[in-house]
Amino acid sequence: MTSGHRYQFRASAINRVGEGAKSPISAVIIAATVPNRPEAPIFVSATSTSITILLAAASDDGGAPVTHYVIYADDGNQNQDNFTPVASYNGQTLEWTILQSAEPRFATGSIYRFRSSAINSIGESKVSNSVLVAMADRADKPLAPTVDRTQSSQTSLFVKW
Repeated sequence: MTSGHRYQFRASAINRVGEGAKSPISAVIIAATVPNRPEAPIFVSATSTSITILLAAASDDGGAPVTHYVIYADDGNQNQDNFTPVASYNGQTLEWTILQSAEPRFATGSIYRFRSSAINSIGESKVSNSVLVAMADRADKPLAPTVDRTQSSQTSLFVKW
């Protein structure tokens, strides 16, 4: 059998007298398996109200085209394996922005784990490893460092910012 090809079968029994009648033709069977497990999603960017991640396409579709992907997110409690699908994800694009306005379960300042899986006509792949992302803005640029000469000496320099 060749991966990805469609097959149909018929069967008959043979005994001393000869071959019997053939069975009806089977339903179409695709020589395929579920897709390979995708690599972990990649962090692209985040703000206080959004997270953008990039999914890795499955390296092997198992012989049947990948029809869609699923993004899973935990509940922000890294001590549990409580992952559920991101409802707003369309399943088609590999880069996706999760908006807090569309997904109210995501809270500003919380840290989430994201995983993905690939699905073809045979079924769903194993889920990927996780990427850890905070729904938060980047930290502000710190002030320029200054030297406190009153606390510095010949062998040490006291710097603050």
